Amino acid sequence: MRWEELPALPEPMGGQFAGTHRSASGESALLVAGGTRWEGSFLDGGTKHWLDGIYVYTLPEGSAQPGGFRGALRELFRLRAARPLGELVTAGAWREAGRLPEALSYGASVSTPRGIVCIGGMHGTRYSRSVLLLQWNGSEIVQSELPPLPEPMALGCAAALGNVIYAGAGQPGPEQDSNSFWQLDLDRTHAGWEALEPFPGPARILPVAAAQDGSLFVFSGAALRDDASGRSYLSDAYRYTPRQGWSALASSPRPLAAAPALAWGDTHILLFSGDDGLLVDQIAELGDAHPGYPLEVLGYHTVTTPGRISAPSPMPRSPLPRCRFRAGSWTPAVNPGRDSACRAPCGAFQSARSGPSAGLTTRLLESIS
Repeated sequence: MRWEELPALPEPMGGQFAGTHRSASGESALLVAGGTRWEGSFLDGGTKHWLDGIYVYTLPEGSAQPGGFRGALRELFRLRAARPLGELVTAGAWREAGRLPEALSYGASVSTPRGIVCIGGMHGTRYSRSVLLLQWNGSEIVQSELPPLPEPMALGCAAALGNVIYAGAGQPGPEQDSNSFWQLDLDRTHAGWEALEPFPGPARILPVAAAQDGSLFVFSGAALRDDASGRSYLSDAYRYTPRQGWSALASSPRPLAAAPALAWGDTHILLFSGDDGLLVDQIAELGDAHPGYPLEVLGYHTVTTPGRISAPSPMPRSPLPRCRFRAGSWTPAVNPGRDSACRAPCGAFQSARSGPSAGLTTRLLESIS
């Protein structure tokens, strides 16, 4: 994997919603909405700002590929001869594209063909049930309300299987964690969210979710201790298959709470960095000397067993969503291990695999083989 850096986000932020949507004209856009940023360090009494801005990243005019991701794949070798796809993707620009109805952070977001579904979130000590659909029409963001969650959710997880959105876990309120689990069928939104069998294992915040091979996979997270003394970091893993329910999987090699994750090929899920909890009780003591989260990518094989992939991240990652863009997926990055103000770079890697998908630059990325 070869890493690249995308143009920086317009302002420092963390905990934002993020996703991609392709307009009817075929133009793909990255969207980032909400989040938080610190004015000064939280360790030194800084001020936390809750954001409601929506930013969109688009490619130069005329660069949209017909057929979406598969169209991009068909154009791969032509583009490589004239202009590398990675160079094309990094040639885009950010611009402000509106505001959310309210400032929210730490919700979940899922990219679907119909738009980006932004789920829950929080603002201070207020936790949200709201669900919003963001769509890119080629020139502006269109916002639509979807049925609210049965209960508030922040620091949870979400993923989609087809047109069905799955969401759950996280926090319904201060000092609480949850194992609730729901689904929303985008073809039947009038039916609202349906409660499903709860997550197995302990209630948790910051779990990691990805959809692969007709199932939802959930990894890790952190359980709030009953005595309010902190968090217990988890490395368990589970698979949810519609009409079959939950089954336990082999544990991940280490905890990886809040890690961005994506499906890779037919049987892998890639998990980028994540919080292993080893330094969670030393954040104040370490201050700016905190080394951040582990610089590695884990590959979870959904058929055999999990293992590490030899592909270090360019920088540690914090709790952020990942989303597909063009030939793959992308995630913004903020200051690792510390929720403080920083420049807001965006990372990308390039697959080194052979075959028709080789060379596709992705934004924390999934090849579309």
